[in-house]
Amino acid sequence: MLKKLNQKKRPDVQQIAELMKNVIDLTAMGLLQPGEETPDFYIYPELFAGKDQKFKSNFCQNVFRVWCLTSGKTPEETRSMTVAVFHKENGDLLGTYTEKDGFVG
Repeated sequence: MLKKLNQKKRPDVQQIAELMKNVIDLTAMGLLQPGEETPDFYIYPELFAGKDQKFKSNFCQNVFRVWCLTSGKTPEETRSMTVAVFHKENGDLLGTYTEKDGFVG
């Protein structure tokens, strides 16, 4: 019983594949420009227009997770990272994301 309480729900392979496909699709459409060397990324702010903090945090978490998977970094290396989210056209900082605080902007 204690073992079950300590286990976190982990995404399955299908969920991970869908998450990666969504990020790749947004990138292909030119709506998202993920960083290569850092987890920072550029988006059009219209993607966040009218969306609540939970949506913004989940969006950033998903992009960050895909970056982590493709970067080859270990969870220990990425756990304390801060992700900067920039305006795709003018480079203005829209906000930041951390695993602890979610999206702040």
